[in-house]
Amino acid sequence: MSRAIEWVIDFLITLFLVVFAITAINVSSTVRKAQAINDTATAELSASDFSAGVVDKYKTAYKTDGFVTTVTPPKDGSEVYTVTTDYKYSIPVIGVHRTGHIVGYAR
Repeated sequence: MSRAIEWVIDFLITLFLVVFAITAINVSSTVRKAQAINDTATAELSASDFSAGVVDKYKTAYKTDGFVTTVTPPKDGSEVYTVTTDYKYSIPVIGVHRTGHIVGYAR
């Protein structure tokens, strides 16, 4: 009987660790994808030399795959645009649902 109890405890611990690992990989993947989208927008702005068409594309909250990227023009006359990508992630096992932000600067 004690072997059965040990087996059940081992199984539950292993199950918890597997679910935790899958959740961590999912959150990490979401953050990496948001970072890639932010990097792409920043590079696109810089490469276009801040052309009006590209800036307008991101001024109105460019949305792709649940990620929202916006560009804020410089306010102090400098040539530094702020690129912000918002993303949502969740950890359903513990009921966490949050929104993250990645900020980049296009020069």
